[in-house]
Amino acid sequence: MESILIGNGINIQYGGKEYLNGNIIRRAINNVLTGSFPSVDYPQEVMRLIYELHAIFPAVLKGKFDNYAFASFEKESLTDLKQRYNTHKEYSIYEIGLEDYFLLYDLFCYKLGVTNPESYGIREVLKRFFFDSIYNSGKIQKIYKNFPQDLRGYLKEHDKIFTTNYDQNLENFIDSKIYHLHGSFNELSETYDIDSFRNQLSDQPAKGFDINENNRHLYSNAIMAYGGQLKEFASKQYKRANNFMESIAEGYKDDPEIKEEIKDWKNSSNYIVQNLLEGVMLKAQNPELSFKDKYPTEELDKIEGTLRILGLSPNNDIHLFSSIIENDQLEKIEFYCFGENEAEEIRRTFPDKEIEILNVVEFWESLN
Repeated sequence: MESILIGNGINIQYGGKEYLNGNIIRRAINNVLTGSFPSVDYPQEVMRLIYELHAIFPAVLKGKFDNYAFASFEKESLTDLKQRYNTHKEYSIYEIGLEDYFLLYDLFCYKLGVTNPESYGIREVLKRFFFDSIYNSGKIQKIYKNFPQDLRGYLKEHDKIFTTNYDQNLENFIDSKIYHLHGSFNELSETYDIDSFRNQLSDQPAKGFDINENNRHLYSNAIMAYGGQLKEFASKQYKRANNFMESIAEGYKDDPEIKEEIKDWKNSSNYIVQNLLEGVMLKAQNPELSFKDKYPTEELDKIEGTLRILGLSPNNDIHLFSSIIENDQLEKIEFYCFGENEAEEIRRTFPDKEIEILNVVEFWESLN
């Protein structure tokens, strides 16, 4: 079996510099400055937030926010952030990674004492701000028109095609199933899907959101987060939630003691516990109800033979690499790299796998 994992490099190769990190941020800010943004979906004040997060960046690099990283994954992400940037250099607002802004945001909230649900709501606005720029008025969905015909034949050689991209360029280009590991602009988030299990609960988070079809990408299940653990949690949360709900709903139906304990949850002042109670009762009465698992993580876990990795930085998405490392059925990895520095990083990342390093520049040229 031969599989391939494709990252944003393919969009940069055939879509141009518009899809580089700095230009995505520049376009997001420019959209607000020129009024070319859907103010009903995110307010212009989000741009001010970006400038505030940029302002604290030097202090974060110098360790002045270390006490606000509480969880282990926050501490690990903060350590990684410091290693990737130079404390003696001044970085423009465009030189900070998109996902790094979400770590800065969490640290900022901790310092100011901003908690859920307010911090969650603002984080969603920040995501929409960036998603809108990545979507680029729909231009990102048309990059496939620039793909060379030789690429179609190359992709057809693979049994499974995975991508971390949110767009539909690959499925528009080739008649094959594409596995979107980090979600897709075409799939609504469980939170905003009015037909989802989550929206069968009385608080209905989708209520009040009149989602325009043209702006569906802003409410998609696309994952944008810092740190591999957060991305892994987001991609596996619905599978875990389904397993948990099935187990606890069975206990509610079959075990009188568990049933009484669950009923006591109605006295809790915590809205999450109250929602959980309502969800368990709904699941017990309607066993067919479940969260829609739209992230094909299990498919990646089960691949065999050879995996090719194209257009993906070795420094990104370590949670995916962890899955690959742990897969004993995977015999070989072919990684397309820019140079020897990346190649060395790849060898360190997969010490127990057979690795073949391929030159990505030569590969793109061979397709032209």
